[in-house]
Parts: sequence; C-alpha cells; structure tokens
Amino acid sequence: MYYGKPFFRVRNLASPSKKFKVETNAKQLYMTGCVVLFDDINVVVVEGGPKQLKKYKQLMMNRIKWDEETYSDKDGNKMDNKCELVWEVRFTKILNIFHLFIQSCPTGSNKSSHVWRNEVQAILV
Repeated sequence: MYYGKPFFRVRNLASPSKKFKVETNAKQLYMTGCVVLFDDINVVVVEGGPKQLKKYKQLMMNRIKWDEETYSDKDGNKMDNKCELVWEVRFTKILNIFHLFIQSCPTGSNKSSHVWRNEVQAILV
C-alpha cells in the first residue's frame, strides 16, 4: 500500500464556496495537508491513501467548476480560474501532518518559507 501527496495549483481561491469544498472534502475523506493562499498563486497539498487520492483528484480536477469564475490579475486582465495538478509524490509510509489547515501569506517570503518548512521539507526526510 502506498500513500500519495498531490500538489494542486489553483489560480484564485478567493471564493468562499470553493474554499469550503476544498477543505470539507479533504476532512470528509480523512486527508491531511495544507492550503497556502497568496495573491497570484494558491497551493493545495493533501495526503492520503489510494482511494482518497482518486476521489480528491476527481473533485479538484472535474467536480469543482473552476471556470465559472473569472478574476482580474495585477494588470487588470480578465483571467479564467483553473486548477492544475502540478505533481504527485508517492510514499510507503504516512507523514506527520495531522490535519488540513489554511494559511494565508501576505508576503512572498512568508509563502516560500511556509511551504518549504511544512511540506517540501517533509518530502525530503
């Protein structure tokens, strides 16, 4: 049996309904991980077993209608919202993250240090 950790990139996760779906479905599937919110990039990282991963990837890639919303970037251009699976890592043991949490990062340095400290570092151990 393996455990996986997919990294999703969502362009805009400002909608409360989308944020609720991401968080609630992870909790219902007993997945752990984090959501990092920033102005130009939002990262969703979850961890779980094979069945959980299959259902959560289906939710993120197909069931949530990301393209229903448009948003404006820093230049004022209208952009379609979308979710991308950036990469997925598979493990033979579960890591030490006990719940899903949402972290808002107002500055770029805070964003990179948080992701490195809590997620990427756990993969390299």
